[in-house]
Amino acid sequence: MKTVIINRFSPERAQYEEWLQDVEGEFIMVTKSDKVQRFSSFYSNTIGFPNFSLNDNVYKFISDMHKESNIDFIIATHEFDLLKAARLREHLKVTGQHGESARAFRDKVYMKQLVQNSIRIPKFRKIHDVMDLISFIEENDYPIVIKPIDGAGSVDVQIIRGQQQLLPILETGLEANLEVEEYIEGEMYHVDGIFSGSQLLLSRPSRYINGCMAFHEDKYLGSLLLQPGELFDRLNNAVESVLRALPTPDHAISFHAEFFLTNSDEIVLCEIASRVGGGDIVETIDFATGVNILRESVRAQCGASINCTPSQDRLAGWLLIPARNGVLKSIHTQPPFEWVLNCTVKPEHIGKTFDQASSSVDSVATLLVEGKDENQLQLRLNEVYEWMQNHIVWEQVSDQTLVVS
Repeated sequence: MKTVIINRFSPERAQYEEWLQDVEGEFIMVTKSDKVQRFSSFYSNTIGFPNFSLNDNVYKFISDMHKESNIDFIIATHEFDLLKAARLREHLKVTGQHGESARAFRDKVYMKQLVQNSIRIPKFRKIHDVMDLISFIEENDYPIVIKPIDGAGSVDVQIIRGQQQLLPILETGLEANLEVEEYIEGEMYHVDGIFSGSQLLLSRPSRYINGCMAFHEDKYLGSLLLQPGELFDRLNNAVESVLRALPTPDHAISFHAEFFLTNSDEIVLCEIASRVGGGDIVETIDFATGVNILRESVRAQCGASINCTPSQDRLAGWLLIPARNGVLKSIHTQPPFEWVLNCTVKPEHIGKTFDQASSSVDSVATLLVEGKDENQLQLRLNEVYEWMQNHIVWEQVSDQTLVVS
C-alpha cells in the first residue's frame, strides 16, 4: 500500500507517525519546504515545496509519481487542499473523497442548494456581477453579508449594514467568486465530529464566544462545549440532517459545521466543512471525549480502522489571543491557573511584526481550559484572557513606544 500525505500542519499538531504506526505500507510526505527536516524517517520520502499554498507543482509531482508506481491513498487535511486533492484522486482513480463531494463542502452556494430542503439556510445569491448584488439588496434590504464562495477563517467576510458601507466596496469593483446572504441575528454555534455513511460516529456541539468576526473588533475568539440537553440534541440532529443531504465519500470524514441560533430560537446553517475545525477544537474534543478527530479522519482516508467511542466525558473550552499592530516582544506561557490545560505560543512569533489579525484563527497564543459546566468555562475563559492581556508586551512600530497590554 502506498499513501501520499499532503500536509500543512506542524508535526506537533498532525502526528502522522504515531497515528499510522500500525498501518502497513509506504508513506510519502509532501509538505512545506521549511518543514521537511522536522519529519522523521517514518516516511519513505519527504518532499518539500516552497510557496506551498499556491504551488501546483505539488499535484503535478504526485501525478507523475503515480505513473511510476500506483498510489493507493491520498491524505489531505487542510481546507485549502481538499478540493485539489479530491480532483487528483478522481484523475488518478484513487479511492476517497472525489470532486463532487469536496465541492459540496467548499462551494458555499452549491452547499446551500444541496441542503436547502433539509434545514433553514440564509437567503443567498451568487454574485456574477454587481447587478446580482443590487437586486438582492432591493429584494431583501440590509444588513447583508458578502463572502467568498470558497473562503475559510472568515477571511474577506464583510457585514454591510447600509449603503454608506457598500459604496466604498463598489468603488474598487467587486472581487470574483463571491456570494451575498441575508444577515442572521443570533448566537453562533459549531458542531464537530466524525460522520460515516448516514450516521454520526461522534458529534460535539459548542458555543462560540464573541463569534468568528471577533478579530475585526480586537476581541478574542473562543468557544466552549455544551452540556448535554435540548440544544445539544437539536444541534446534533441539525448537523446529521445536513450531512445526509451532502455527497460524502465511502470512508468516514471529520466535519466542522457552523450554525446560527436566531432570536426566535431557530437553527440556521451557516456552513459546513469536511475537515476538522481551527483553534483548539481538536484538542478540546480530545480532552473531553478521548477521541482525536484529526487522527481518526487521517486513518479513515488511508483505509485504516478508526475508533470514535468516547472514553471520558468532560467539558472544556478554548480561546485565541488575537494579534495587534506592532512587534510581539514577549508573552507569558504559564498562566497561574490549574484549570488551564495548555497554552501554546509559536516561538517564531516572538519578535515578529503583526498587522492585527486577518482571519478568525489568526492569533499569538491559544489556550485550552477545563470546567465543570458552561458557566464556569465562560468565566474562566474571560479570566485567563484578561490575565494574558496584562502579560503581553507589544512594541508599536510607528514610534517604538513600548505598550504593555
